[in-house]
Amino acid sequence: MDENEQPLLASGYLPERWREIRSIHSIVFPSDAWLIDIEHAWTLRHIRTECADDLVRLDYSDLTNAALRGEDRQLTTTVATYLRDLELDTGIPAAGLQYGSKRTGAWSRAIWLGDGSDDGQYLQATGGEEIHPTRPGFQEALNLLEINPF
Repeated sequence: MDENEQPLLASGYLPERWREIRSIHSIVFPSDAWLIDIEHAWTLRHIRTECADDLVRLDYSDLTNAALRGEDRQLTTTVATYLRDLELDTGIPAAGLQYGSKRTGAWSRAIWLGDGSDDGQYLQATGGEEIHPTRPGFQEALNLLEINPF
């Protein structure tokens, strides 16, 4: 965070400098990559079995979709860390997770970021564009989040 922005970071406002130092990039996800459906009954059963000790340690007697959509980041991080190391039936690791949004009901996706050694095997970013204040997507996000841009 730029120290010159700090006085302008009042709730509900987005400093102009924020937009000026950032760009919009398109992300390309490979068509042959797979995501784990974290809310599927088989996935939940597998997590309950394989992560039973962790679930008990985190005070969960059962694992439900509600718990996975909840605010307990220790739980979601523990589960995601476990799933990241799994190989799918295809013999390759999953590219990330798919789960239902607790706010919109739509699907959310979390893609594993590389550790620097895989050269971003799952995602490729295109060149960036300026964030124009009149851009429809930018205006829609501001309206949805009730943010004043400057």
